[in-house]
Amino acid sequence: MKTADVTIKQKKRGFTLVEIMIVLTIMAVIMGIFTVVIGNVLNSGRETQTRATLKKIDELVQDRLRAFRLAKERGRFQGTIQDLSRNWSSGPNYKDDLISVCVHKHYMGKYFGMDYLLDPSSYNDPVNGANAVGTSAEEAAFSSEILYELLMKGTIAGENPVPLLSITAAETDFSSNEIGDTDGDGRLEFLDGWGNPLRMYLWPTFLTRPDGTNLIGGNLLLRLYIPAAADKPDNVLETDPDDPKGILSQATASELGVLNSAGVFAFTFDDAVTPPEPHHFDTYHTMVVVSAGQDQTLGVKEPLESILAEPELVFGGFTFDPAQTDSTSADHIYNSPINDDITNHQGTRGN
Repeated sequence: MKTADVTIKQKKRGFTLVEIMIVLTIMAVIMGIFTVVIGNVLNSGRETQTRATLKKIDELVQDRLRAFRLAKERGRFQGTIQDLSRNWSSGPNYKDDLISVCVHKHYMGKYFGMDYLLDPSSYNDPVNGANAVGTSAEEAAFSSEILYELLMKGTIAGENPVPLLSITAAETDFSSNEIGDTDGDGRLEFLDGWGNPLRMYLWPTFLTRPDGTNLIGGNLLLRLYIPAAADKPDNVLETDPDDPKGILSQATASELGVLNSAGVFAFTFDDAVTPPEPHHFDTYHTMVVVSAGQDQTLGVKEPLESILAEPELVFGGFTFDPAQTDSTSADHIYNSPINDDITNHQGTRGN
C-alpha cells in the first residue's frame, strides 16, 4: 500500500497595515527627534560663531573709541571748539562745556557714519555711485557695510570720515563665513552665524526710553544688550557717558538753536522732537552691533528706520508692552523676538 506524501504548504504571513503604521510612526518620531537635535546643534554652533564675530568687532570698535578719545585729549578738535566759542559772544556760563560736548558728538557721529544713516542719499557709493539704499535687503545691510568699511579699511565711502583723526585699517582676521554681500551691491558686510547682516546702532537710547519720553523698563530693555546694566541703579541709566555733567540736558532750546544755526554739525541737537536728534540727552547709551539671532527676526527697528534702536513691539498683530514687569505675561518684552537678539556686549561677556 502506497502512502501519499502530503506536503502542507503554509502561507507566509505579511505585516498588517496596523503594524506598518506603527513602524512608520516610530520612524517618524525618531526622525523628528533627530531633526530637533541636529537643529539645536547647528543653531548652537551658529550662535557661538556669531558671538565670536561680535567679540572681534567689539575689540575693533573699542580700539577706534580709544583712538577717538586720545585725539580729543590731544586737542585735535580744539580749533572747532574755539571757533564756535569765539563766534558765540554771549551764552550761558557753561557755554564752553556745551560746545565741547556737541563737537564731541558731531565728530563721533561722523566717525561712525551717523550722517549717512540719517540720510543714506548723501552716501557716495564708491562701487555703484548713488542710490546706496533702494531695496529692503540694502536697507538691512547698509549700517553693517559702513561699519565694515570703517573697521577694515579706515574709511567711509572711500574717504576718511574725520580728517582730523588718523584712522588705520584693521588687522583682525575674519573668515569667509563672517563677511559677505547679502544685497549684491558689491559692498561687504559683517554677517552673523545665520548669514544675515549685523546691524549697528551708535546711540541706541530708545532701548531705555521706548516711549520717547520717560525711562520705561530701562533695566529691562537695556539688560538684553548690556547684562551688567541689570544691576545698575536708575540714576546710572539716566547718565550719558559722553556727557557726564548733563550739559545737553541743561541747555535751553534757544542755546541749542545758536549752535545748530552755526552750520557745523552733521545733525541737529534737539531733545524735544520724536525721535530726538541725535539721541535722548539724559539716557545711558553705548554702541551696539546686533544679530537678529536664531529666529532671524530683528527685535528692534532697522537702523534706517530708527537710529536709536527703537524696540519693535508689534509682531503679527500682537503688541508687547515694555512697561510689563511680569515675565510670565504673554506681552512681556522677553517673549518678543528681541529676546534672542545677540550683541557685541553680550558677546564680549560670554552671556
